[in-house]
Amino acid sequence: MPLFRLPWLSDRPAWLDQAGTSMARLVRPLLATSLLITGATLGLRYLGWLEYAELAAYDHLMQQQPDRGGDDRILVVGITDYDLQTLQEWPVSDRSLAQAIANLQALQPTVIGIDIFRDFPNEPGHAELMQQLQQHPNTLMICKTSSVDDLGT
Repeated sequence: MPLFRLPWLSDRPAWLDQAGTSMARLVRPLLATSLLITGATLGLRYLGWLEYAELAAYDHLMQQQPDRGGDDRILVVGITDYDLQTLQEWPVSDRSLAQAIANLQALQPTVIGIDIFRDFPNEPGHAELMQQLQQHPNTLMICKTSSVDDLGT
């Protein structure tokens, strides 16, 4: 006698005998229905028709998470209206940007990311900015890649 017995696999339920039907006859429609629903769901997801619902559900779950607080390893430095009034320049000159990079490099960061487009030199100080960027390979600036209609930045 086996130690562990699954009665629904080995014994026929009494209600099947009363109904006069077989287990295979009940399983076939169930299997076909589950395969049809799975295939339809995968097809809709492949076509991108479920993207909005997936993103909404993901956003909802992210909003339900508790606040973990800030990460002390990351520092965000921004340019405010007050900074622009103090510097009395717009856009920020290459010299001011080079000085900001030098001040940040003194703190020995792992990386500095600059999210300011520079498609042409903004004098004064372009040579200083280029020197800072070449001297410190951990300083990264954003760029816009080129395409057929646009040369990029």
